Amino acid sequence: MKYLIDTQTNLIRGSYEPPLNSSISGRYVMDAADSLGVIAKTSVVADLVNAKIVAYKTQQGMSNYFNDEFLATPNVDPTNSTRYAVGPNKRTKILPGGMIVTNVMVSGPAAGFLYAHWYGFLLFSQPGSLNVAPPPSDLLYNYDPTIPGFTEFDPTIFTVEVRDSSNSTTLLTLTPDMKTSFALGAGTSFRLRFTNTDVSRIFYLSDWIFLYQ
Repeated sequence: MKYLIDTQTNLIRGSYEPPLNSSISGRYVMDAADSLGVIAKTSVVADLVNAKIVAYKTQQGMSNYFNDEFLATPNVDPTNSTRYAVGPNKRTKILPGGMIVTNVMVSGPAAGFLYAHWYGFLLFSQPGSLNVAPPPSDLLYNYDPTIPGFTEFDPTIFTVEVRDSSNSTTLLTLTPDMKTSFALGAGTSFRLRFTNTDVSRIFYLSDWIFLYQ
């Protein structure tokens, strides 16, 4: 399910099944995986974020987590990240071959299992009528002009790794939406690294969640 949020009021304005085949100009999109069964019960974005977290924790039977919805202050370390740009309201993007590295996170209790979900999207700006000055632009969500047509994000386009706190060593390469056996010690400092492996397309990051138990 896709939720459209008004950038002026920061309130949810509607829910839609993909593809979103009309312009999202003046709005941004929050994704909620169909497997979660999450339905927004209010127009408040924070309520939807919390509902997603609760659903993931319940679904995976894990209580410890880190997450980022890429809203006001995305968790991005500018020193270790390359070929990227940070923006509020889902405007954080990774260029082809670029990567985003999070700031250091510290685990709570020791864990034996990890789970990670992440989602990204394309944005295409299509010029509007030249009879209007200045010409408006239609901002299309997950539209790929090379197809041409609407598409859905493939999470394997990103390589996502658990890195040590110095960002020098990969501890684990994550598989999307799969519980993985891994010993994560109590109080372990680590980062996540997201690499866009696509050679031509710019992808925006919509959200990620990392659970451990």
